[in-house]
Amino acid sequence: MRVPLPSQLVFLGLSCATLGAMTAMVACLTDPPPDLVVTSTPPTIIHVAVQPPEGLITTLTASSTFTVPISTGDPTQCFYSVYDEYTTYRSCVPCPTSTFDGRTVEVDFGVGSAFDTSICHTLRFTVGSSFAVPDQFCHSGSDVATWRYVPSSCTRYDAGSLDDGAFPEASTDGLPIVPDAGASP
Repeated sequence: MRVPLPSQLVFLGLSCATLGAMTAMVACLTDPPPDLVVTSTPPTIIHVAVQPPEGLITTLTASSTFTVPISTGDPTQCFYSVYDEYTTYRSCVPCPTSTFDGRTVEVDFGVGSAFDTSICHTLRFTVGSSFAVPDQFCHSGSDVATWRYVPSSCTRYDAGSLDDGAFPEASTDGLPIVPDAGASP
């Protein structure tokens, strides 16, 4: 039996260490990259095709229907909400996949009997790919369609220059804003 010399043992040890390091390096280099996160564009409303057109509405019934076409690549990542300042008609519901044509999905909704046709309303249709849990009404979506319902029976109190309820605001349940009649101190 032949006994290896110390120099041969050192060479053998270095060869094993080198081989181990090369194996580890090759293993690192041949690992596949992690899967990339696929981001899709959020759903957006096709505003020019909304029915009735966005803006001012003077006549509306509880059976009136609104149609909102939405551009989306994935209808399963499309949620919407319909609300006004008085009530929520639909809250964070999935867009219907049955109307998906490969590019768009169409949402039809009505306001129903909860809608008081004698007072002013601002209806908002909000769409998004997802909504935060605390945002139960889907107010923070990626796109919004808005209609202002103003029937002839609606008394409006808005002193804002943009007619948007901005300051100064005269409300029906507050005192009117009256300038001070006294002299300056």
